[in-house]
Amino acid sequence: MAIGFVKRFLLKILLEDNEEEKQRLSDLLFENILKNIVPIRKNRHYKRDNTHKNKHPINKRKSI
Repeated sequence: MAIGFVKRFLLKILLEDNEEEKQRLSDLLFENILKNIVPIRKNRHYKRDNTHKNKHPINKRKSI
């Protein structure tokens, strides 16, 4: 989520000449980032499935 906000506001902040408007935009950026924090959930461990080691065998064949 934060990447979208930074993309949207960073160029506007950098290109703005008015210091008050820069401050307002940066405050708005930080507000949006803090409002949309995604919590880290405990005890969320999922085993990765490694059964597809060679999904496309034609791509892994020997050249000679």
